[in-house]
Amino acid sequence: MRTILIKILLGIALVFASGELAAQRQAETRGKEAANFSWDSQKDQKYSFCLLSMDGLKRAYYVKVGDVFAPIEASTARSLDTMFFSDTSNIVFYTKRVDGKDTLFNPVLTVGIGNKEDVVICLAERDGALVSNVIDISAKNLPAGVFAVVNLSNKPFGVAIDKKLLRVEPFGMVKQAFTPNDEIEEVPFKFYILGKKPKLAFERFFSFATSQNLTMYVFDVPRNDAMDKEVPFLIRYGKAPRK
Repeated sequence: MRTILIKILLGIALVFASGELAAQRQAETRGKEAANFSWDSQKDQKYSFCLLSMDGLKRAYYVKVGDVFAPIEASTARSLDTMFFSDTSNIVFYTKRVDGKDTLFNPVLTVGIGNKEDVVICLAERDGALVSNVIDISAKNLPAGVFAVVNLSNKPFGVAIDKKLLRVEPFGMVKQAFTPNDEIEEVPFKFYILGKKPKLAFERFFSFATSQNLTMYVFDVPRNDAMDKEVPFLIRYGKAPRK
């Protein structure tokens, strides 16, 4: 009886497995990988984005560009220097599989970025599933005179920009606007680790010309203890990437 039950369960598992494989194969499409492709040649496209792997895992995908599939890699480095471009606001990421003479591309994730010219797409695995977060860094969202703080971590923290206290949610952004002109603004800034009682991690002054903007990208939030108060962040001055 036990042997029969095991055989039945194995049969059911095989049916599900074959069904999932069939669904995956149906989603696959034959295609051609782009040869001698350069993302710089796509700069005239309407949408642009940075692609970051937030959990340190290397992720290589393909996206469809015209009639071909172009390679794209999510950066594990704390850098926003590489921009990618798209003619659609729905970015579909594919993996590649070679089956004999066929090159097959399987869609694994679609990220809708809305009507935004410049975004940061953050990828990470959560409970075994690939998830994404989109952060708007366009000139429309970050105009001249704005001091912005972007949280690229999965924990909230607090900041004080020119004495204004703000809470920054995971993959969120806070902004403080100053009157745009040609003068240099010197802004006092404080970073707080949140907990039962917020703790000051660091404070300093940042100077920037209010004819442009200043954006702080925070990658990790330290623990709320005396041993860990290092806050890795990137400061970018100037206008958003496409402007």
